[in-house]
Amino acid sequence: MNTKLSFAKLPQEIRNKLLILQRRGDERIVFSAKLSILYWVGLAAAVVWFIYLFAATQNILWEDWMFWLFAGLTFIAALILVFCAFKILKFYAAKLKNTYVFTRDEFLILDSDSVEAWNLKQLEAVRYLEDTKRLEVWSGERQIFVPVSFEKEAHEIVDAFDGWKANANKGLLEDFQKTEFAYKPAKSVLLYVGGLAAALILTGVLSFTAQKLNRNSDDRLIWEQTLRENTIESYEKYKSAHPNGAFVAEADAKIGEFVGKLKTDYEATVKKDSNPDAVRIFSSVLDKVSKNPDRKIYVKVTEKRELDDAVVEKLKNEYRLSVYPYYSAIPANLEEDRKNKLFGDIRQVFYKFAKNNLVNFERVNDLPNDKPSIEINYTSKSEEMFYTFFMTANGSGQTSYYPGARYLFNFSMKTGDSEAPFETQFDILPPRLKSSTFNEKDAVNYGFEKIFFATVSESYGAFLAQQFGLGN
Repeated sequence: MNTKLSFAKLPQEIRNKLLILQRRGDERIVFSAKLSILYWVGLAAAVVWFIYLFAATQNILWEDWMFWLFAGLTFIAALILVFCAFKILKFYAAKLKNTYVFTRDEFLILDSDSVEAWNLKQLEAVRYLEDTKRLEVWSGERQIFVPVSFEKEAHEIVDAFDGWKANANKGLLEDFQKTEFAYKPAKSVLLYVGGLAAALILTGVLSFTAQKLNRNSDDRLIWEQTLRENTIESYEKYKSAHPNGAFVAEADAKIGEFVGKLKTDYEATVKKDSNPDAVRIFSSVLDKVSKNPDRKIYVKVTEKRELDDAVVEKLKNEYRLSVYPYYSAIPANLEEDRKNKLFGDIRQVFYKFAKNNLVNFERVNDLPNDKPSIEINYTSKSEEMFYTFFMTANGSGQTSYYPGARYLFNFSMKTGDSEAPFETQFDILPPRLKSSTFNEKDAVNYGFEKIFFATVSESYGAFLAQQFGLGN
């Protein structure tokens, strides 16, 4: 019976003899296993991957899936590194080398911390396989291959084997084929578990370090781009991308340079025909906005319709025309579109301060009491007049008639503190649209109801621009 023995459990005298036997000498033939070049290749491949990993950090910011992909590949590389490094260190550091020894009595397999031994009488045959440069050793059903570096030694053992086997005596390790000397793989399992743990730790350290380097690189690249753009929007975008970035303080300082001049820039460029009260309140609003991180002015728009279809019937009877009802001229279901159009035109009035997010206008349903705000309430009222609207379709034209309406606007701007608000009113009856001609294909964007309100909204924007001294 052959038992795999633990080298460490054997008596010191036997261990010393085994250390001598692994070296070439008289009365024995030794085949030393070489370290496979694949371990060096694996080690080099792992190192190349680590170099690539850190080179890849100097690129755009990794997405989450990229990080986990890199981490997975790094774990594989770490496993290869740990395994190959262990094999290389074990090969060079172990006292007991990976060696196959034929003595006149025994065949031994030595492997750093374990030993296997067969009395030569237990072996059926030994033959040399020239094509693969290996010895083939048979013991019962077990087939063992021994790597051969020198053919001379292989032929020597093949020629001597039968004679040695016939005269074999008790071997060095025959008395130790007992359970107490058996090799137990628990230590090997611990080594594998330790290797796995080392690979996991190495993966974590390298992956998260690489991720941090990638964030720092992206931080620097975005900051360089931000400086080139040099706008409020670009600095805000940088802060959003890297809220804990290395240049957040500088971004805040740059934003401060822009917003710090809001009030002075406005007062330096205001037109002479402006309303002094409007200029005063907007100056205060800009001063307060510049001190708020979000730099917002909140806007609330409210619509009211006081439209009487009896006016439409009167127009039909008086002019003998088919005049559309008010639900076609000023549709209730397009109220939100009208509010958005008005909000956009109001923002355009203050475009110099709204561009690049220098000042942010936000439309809301409820205004905060302590923030700068604008409130616009407008009412559409029936007017005894009609509009002629001409639209072409398939080469022919069609004239339609829509009832007129007057718009009344109430405007209020507040600073959000105790300062009195600026309030003003505006009244407009849009001019007739007799000469307006639009193709049917543009009806979605250029139907009468949109053209009509666009005239109202843009006229109101021009009025406000004059009030605040922001006209051309």
